[in-house]
Amino acid sequence: MARDAERPLSAEGATLVRAAGEALRAGGVVPDILLASPLRRAQQTAELLSRALRWSGPIETCDALKPEASEEQFVELLRRRPADSCVVAVGHQPLLGSLTAMLLGRSGDVVGVKPSTIIWLDFAQWPRVEQGILRGLWGPELWEKLKL
Repeated sequence: MARDAERPLSAEGATLVRAAGEALRAGGVVPDILLASPLRRAQQTAELLSRALRWSGPIETCDALKPEASEEQFVELLRRRPADSCVVAVGHQPLLGSLTAMLLGRSGDVVGVKPSTIIWLDFAQWPRVEQGILRGLWGPELWEKLKL
């Protein structure tokens, strides 16, 4: 785990993240909070997203986004946020795939999530986060096409 925790974001990953961040900004995304796993590449990703979004708030390191964290840890964090919060979270597999499935009411399943994937969920029945609505899922193939 120690080596994985220190692995940096690749140059290709950085390019994809910048494209994704620019697309989010163009779409009007303004985070209320930006959370990132403590792993090095997640921190680097969050920094690039912050710049692309032109967001000046702090990046909060969040152990609930570590690969080995449980879905429940992140859900508890979500429940402490106001219902209308825009939460941008940078994490890893397998957590993000199983967390996304759980938030869509499919506990035990896993949604395939590649690096640089953005998942947009909405929660109409807050704080019942297990009844999320998938509004969008965009992967690296799109960011590759949008690279400047």
